[in-house]
Amino acid sequence: MDLLGLTEVIRPEVLGGRGGGWFRGGPVMIHLGTDEAFHPARVPHPAIIVADLASLVQRCEAGGHPVEPALALPGFERVHVYDPFGNRLEFMQRVAA
Repeated sequence: MDLLGLTEVIRPEVLGGRGGGWFRGGPVMIHLGTDEAFHPARVPHPAIIVADLASLVQRCEAGGHPVEPALALPGFERVHVYDPFGNRLEFMQRVAA
């Protein structure tokens, strides 16, 4: 998660030992869980808007995570990256239309 600029947040004890983790970066908080019947999500995916897509792409590639261009969407530059478990993540940056 360091690659994305996220830091781990301690989950409230009331949630018990369910596994997974919580991560925060600025106003974004991501909660990840575990599932014994896990299958990577290759089509459904989160899209995260970032301020500096080029820098994120460089960090991903330097960290060994290939970046794939995404189809054009007016007003955005977009890429897809797969997490270490095979899930697709989309990162987007707003651009002048």
